[in-house]
Amino acid sequence: MHLESVERLDAEQIAAVMALDRRAQAADHVAPLSEQVLLAARDSAGPGAEARTEAGTGDAHFLAYDGTHLAGYAHLERGTAEGAAGAEGLTADGPVAEGATAEVLVDPADRRHGVGTALIHAMKDALGPLADSLRIWAHGHLAGARALAEREGYSI
Repeated sequence: MHLESVERLDAEQIAAVMALDRRAQAADHVAPLSEQVLLAARDSAGPGAEARTEAGTGDAHFLAYDGTHLAGYAHLERGTAEGAAGAEGLTADGPVAEGATAEVLVDPADRRHGVGTALIHAMKDALGPLADSLRIWAHGHLAGARALAEREGYSI
């Protein structure tokens, strides 16, 4: 597996993320990514993206590949009080007033092979000393997401 982190997705990456989202939704019968994340992925190269990247306030996109196949995707929104306050996400230390938020998506065919774990660790590495503030959203309360949360020390 190969992990890649980018500030802005190119057209091919956007198409792969959207296809992955559709595959997971068909398998799980729940939208795996929020509308906000889907828009952020689609608009990551849009107006203002360069300024957000330079200011360090832009989103980060993590892509996990098995060869050329996109096996997993994670979206990281760097911390703001507005973005994290009141969210029902997962956090290793319980609720936080500020912090980064993320959503993780793994292809149904690639689940239980360490893809989600690798994406979470990559995001924590990118956050450095702020890693403990990371909150991860889980849509649908799926068994695999709950198991991953438990293994990584998060609570739902």
